Amino acid sequence: HHEAAEYDVDIRDGEYLHGDTSSDGQPPVQDESTAANPTSKETTTKLIGNNDVNVGAVGSGVGLRVAIYWPDDNKHYNGTLQTYDAVAKKYYVKYDDGEADWEDLEKETYHILDDHVPFGDIAAGADAELEEEEESDDEVVQDGGRLAFCCQNCTCNNSETPVNLYSCVNSGSRDSIYGNIHLFHKGCCHNERGDVNTFKTPMQVNMEKGIFGKREHVQECSLTTIKDKHRNAMREETRVANEEFMAAEDSKIYASPVYAAHCKTFQQRKGTQISPLRVLELFSGIGSGTLALKKLRIPLDTVVHCDHDPIANEVCRFNHQRDGIKHVYIDTFEEIYGEGSEPDEYKVAKLVDDHGPFDLVLAGAPCSNYSGLNATKDASCANAQYLPNVGKLIAKLNSLQKKHGMKHGVLFLSENVVFKDFDDISICYGKLEPIRLDAKDFSPCKRSRFYWCNIPVDTEKYTNVASQVSVDYGDILDPGSGLLERLVYDCDEHFTVKTVKANTFLASLSKIDDDRMLKCSTGDCGRTNIKLEHYSVGERERMMGFPPSYVSRPLQNLFSEITTCAILQPETSADGKTYRDFMDKRFWHLRKKVTLQHYPKSEEPYFEIGIATPIENKQKLAFFTEEQYSKHLIGMGFSVCVVEALLEGLVDLFAKDLLRTYEGCDYSFPWEPYLSNHRERQKEEESATQSANEERQMRED
Repeated sequence: HHEAAEYDVDIRDGEYLHGDTSSDGQPPVQDESTAANPTSKETTTKLIGNNDVNVGAVGSGVGLRVAIYWPDDNKHYNGTLQTYDAVAKKYYVKYDDGEADWEDLEKETYHILDDHVPFGDIAAGADAELEEEEESDDEVVQDGGRLAFCCQNCTCNNSETPVNLYSCVNSGSRDSIYGNIHLFHKGCCHNERGDVNTFKTPMQVNMEKGIFGKREHVQECSLTTIKDKHRNAMREETRVANEEFMAAEDSKIYASPVYAAHCKTFQQRKGTQISPLRVLELFSGIGSGTLALKKLRIPLDTVVHCDHDPIANEVCRFNHQRDGIKHVYIDTFEEIYGEGSEPDEYKVAKLVDDHGPFDLVLAGAPCSNYSGLNATKDASCANAQYLPNVGKLIAKLNSLQKKHGMKHGVLFLSENVVFKDFDDISICYGKLEPIRLDAKDFSPCKRSRFYWCNIPVDTEKYTNVASQVSVDYGDILDPGSGLLERLVYDCDEHFTVKTVKANTFLASLSKIDDDRMLKCSTGDCGRTNIKLEHYSVGERERMMGFPPSYVSRPLQNLFSEITTCAILQPETSADGKTYRDFMDKRFWHLRKKVTLQHYPKSEEPYFEIGIATPIENKQKLAFFTEEQYSKHLIGMGFSVCVVEALLEGLVDLFAKDLLRTYEGCDYSFPWEPYLSNHRERQKEEESATQSANEERQMRED
């Protein structure tokens, strides 16, 4: 019912935190009898416009009683301004009828009421109610204390342990550096019975261990061992790529009458698009599809991001903010599609009404049940249905939007791993067969994938050029890093490999740093013991086509915020302070959405945290450190250069003067100099060939 102050909307638990655009209705004019009635809650001493600076902008109105006009109901609703968010420039309004919401008073029509509530009363009583409803505040435990941040996402099995193991123990009695007697931990963390004299918090335990512990990232191996690792890596990579299938080929799609029909329709649309696109990005992860669109300078109005991983959503938010685009975040696919095998028409219609109509759908559905690495894969399980259900959702969007006057069908790009039996999947995409592309033809790393795409694409101009780009070209690798392949061949077989591609980056904890990801130090040839490391986060970002620190910077901020502000500072602070006194509010909700573990570390603060990803048909949680989570998210994302090539046809929909440059998205891939030089050589060769042909023709004449 209210217009959002920021183009950033978050939907949690099926409810909007920011509503839709308000109507243009005006508030009713009060008659004199109503205005003169001192008992009426809508009686006002002052009518304030939408641009009252003192109240609407800087937050001085905390404690005021207001009547806010709701145009849909054509009436005012009374409430109290309980707190103010200076970042969003919004008040938290507790309405008398029990509802509560964040409101931007600069965009609302409201009255200030007579019954002012002093700020002290608000501060004393309203904070707990606010955070319980909006921020889901700390659970209050004994003696007015509050649970630690990490204890609020405890996953212990209460049914197997006596209740007294779950008593809460304060962290201020063990050592002088832990002085927060109002911060409590669940005794179940380490099967303690709540004995105040023996209990140690997870942080204490791991700080003590960390002084003696050290995580080793570098290993030294002999050349013989390296050769074994290399052979094992090649075998694993074959399984990753499902190369035993190789079912679809690029050329096959071009002969498809379905694809030809899509191309014909698309050609008719060239240069006719005036309004910016509205995009639905399903299983959006870190927003790599949005990044590709922005890199292509496609004008965007709205992007609805749907992903169940709150950490991935934070990375997406960090990189796509203040860009003039309305970004909407939805936690689960089921909120859009419903729980059944067919799309819920009401839910889809609501999505279209709220944020559509949609011009483009991007999707990267979970692939574990189609991957050659999964020995127990089952294409009939619930997790495997996301891929065909994306196709069904696109069909439903087409049906609903055409009924409401949408002239063109929805454009789409849906990605998954390469697998053998895809006919049933293609039926869900209107009998359109997938294109099989490998990122090694576009970039320095492998990533063989299927793409169901109804946008015309010319892949040859990329395939014939970037396929020659090697991993160790230019500044792709970190300084001092070399390739295992060159070491193996040069040192033993005296054979020089011209082009080497990095193996596919995967997302699972067991695969993000396996033997396929090994590299060596330069100059190690001939040494007895050779230092081996895994590809770094920065190297993976560059090879996948992301701008510098696209993933690493937001995750560094997030892990630092949780480690320092949610755990370390509250544990060592004065009595009564919790994470709420230190931590950025936008991270508060994570304690209910993620699960933490503590690991010892050799440097201060002598511990680091691991965050568990959402469960996807897994038997147990997988905990990732900051570096591991960065690699995990990169492995989950699109190859930006491939998706950019597939979506490049969208540029032709717009006149050139409508294309838009986005800050931070006009970067070049690290291998662009190679491509530029290759294009120059191509032009020279073409020019020389043309001259030779002309000269031959003249002689013949």
